[in-house]
Formats: sequence, structure tokens, C-alpha cells
Amino acid sequence: MAFPTALHKANRHAPLIVSAVILLLFGLYLAGRINEWLQLEHTPPTATSGTSQSADMALDIQRMESLFGAPPERAQTQQTSSGSELTLHGSFVHADPIRSTAIVQRAGHPPQLYRIGEELEPGLSLHSVYPDRVDVLRDGQIETLLFPSTRSAPAQTDYSEQATPAEQPDPQVEMLQQQLDALHQQTGGDTAPTEDAPADQPATEDD
Repeated sequence: MAFPTALHKANRHAPLIVSAVILLLFGLYLAGRINEWLQLEHTPPTATSGTSQSADMALDIQRMESLFGAPPERAQTQQTSSGSELTLHGSFVHADPIRSTAIVQRAGHPPQLYRIGEELEPGLSLHSVYPDRVDVLRDGQIETLLFPSTRSAPAQTDYSEQATPAEQPDPQVEMLQQQLDALHQQTGGDTAPTEDAPADQPATEDD
């Protein structure tokens, strides 16, 4: 009688035992999957992915150049010393850079007043004016023209008054002096001639 009773109890609890075993196996499977996922999260990316991306970008750039052509080269902007065929005699800096002027002398020519963008000769134009130098644009390249190093700026600021009877001023320089005076009056005195530019005549006060 005891054996049938035990068998009956085992048959009655069999579904519960099977369910517990299935849950245990599923839990072990789920734990293994979670462990694999954590290992993938902590694994550093391989270097081959970055190399492949760089190669893909290089290929894309080559394809774009083949379709649209290579980008045009920018004009050279390196400042170099201009040749000896030009001599800077004065710079007239204006509050508006476009209205600045400079007195430049070419070899074999008298000094002349030039404005920004004005051609000194074919292929050479005045680019910008500064108190101590000017920049000229020659075939897309900017060249710097400095004042002659042999001249002293303070001694030349008012050379019209220091001229001796034996050394009369050049008529071309006097003409440029008049042009600078007129330009200074038109701009209301907001500009300042520098270096070799002739200074204004001293004003006299009437008693």
C-alpha cells in the first residue's frame, strides 16, 4: 500500500518538478546571454574600423575631384620685399583704408601719388597703405615696400623748411605737397601723412 501511495504523490507533483527544471534551464540560458552581451559592451573597438573610415573618406574626396575638378589654388599672400625699382616716399593713411594714398617713385620716373587699387605699372597695383610701409600686388602676390633705410624719418618729415638755397626742392615734390595739402583739407584732417610725406606749413596766429 505504501508504494502506490508514493507513486501517486510523485505523479501528482511531476508537473511542478518539470516546470522547475525548465525554469532553471531558462535561467541558465538567459544568464549566459547576458554575460556575452556584457563582454561585447566592454570590448574596445578595433583599429580597423577607423582605418576603413579614413580610406572611405579619401575615396569620396577623389570621386568629388574627378567630378568637379580640384579646387583652384588661392593667390599667394606671402609678403616679400619689393624690388629696388620702386621707392616709397610717403604714406597717407586715411580712416577709410580705401581712401589711403602713397607717394611711390618708379625707376626713371618722378614720384607720383597713387590710390588704393591704382596701377603703378601693368600687373602692379597699390594694395594697402600703412604708416611704415605699403603693400603692392604683383601678379597675385603681395609685396611689401618699405621706406628707404638710408633716410631718417624724423629728419625728413619737414624737409621743405630745411632745404638750403643750394638744394632747391624738386618741382615734382612740391606738386605732390600741394596735392597732399588739398587732400588733407578735403578729408577734414582725419588722416596723417607719415615718413617722407611733406608736412603742412606751420600756421600763424594773427594778434
